[in-house]
Amino acid sequence: MNALPCCVDSRTKASAIDESKSVPVLCCVFASGAEARIHIIQQKQGPAMRLNAVHVTNFRSVEDSGKFNVGNMTCLVGKNEAGKTALLSALYGLNAYGTLIYDKTRDYPRRFVSDFDERHPEGRSIVVNTSWVLDHIDVAAVAAVLGDKALIKPEIGLTRGIGYEKKEWDVPVDDASGASVLDEQARARRGGARGAERRGRREGRRCSDRRTTPTIAASASVAGRPHGVP
Repeated sequence: MNALPCCVDSRTKASAIDESKSVPVLCCVFASGAEARIHIIQQKQGPAMRLNAVHVTNFRSVEDSGKFNVGNMTCLVGKNEAGKTALLSALYGLNAYGTLIYDKTRDYPRRFVSDFDERHPEGRSIVVNTSWVLDHIDVAAVAAVLGDKALIKPEIGLTRGIGYEKKEWDVPVDDASGASVLDEQARARRGGARGAERRGRREGRRCSDRRTTPTIAASASVAGRPHGVP
């Protein structure tokens, strides 16, 4: 996500947050009187895929957040223990620094931990499901591999949860269009390889002819000399 976490005191003037910069900002307001604070996650400027929507389920105090959109500034407002920190922690785990993984005992809602196996026979439970809007660089990267018509829309899904070894990607592509481009690329590579092989064989024959011709000429010359002439 390339996010930069920081904190801003609730008494900070609104002008301190630069709204002119079109970068997504996620805020978490901790309403606790004079100690209220706003936690901000702001993406670095420059081309990057943008977080568009989040859905958190079965993570600590959050059983189901429902899907909510994330704009240039999104505030999570609620009482203490309402689940604001849990939402941010779930989102952080999607692409955490280091080797953080969601843990069944630590992160699954405590009142349902004993029922985990019954509720999730496959041993996996989604924690965070997100959608991201691709920037022009990412769209061009996909087009370079699968062609201009393969990507159905410039939006992908990223999901991770308990029992997941890594995050899972959902990229909406036209299978037929992408397969056609890949087939063309494969045929071009095979044709290029065959052409290089033919050129190599021709070059090998020319080298062989250059090596054998003087030997034949010398043999003919020796064969035509009188006996005893060196």
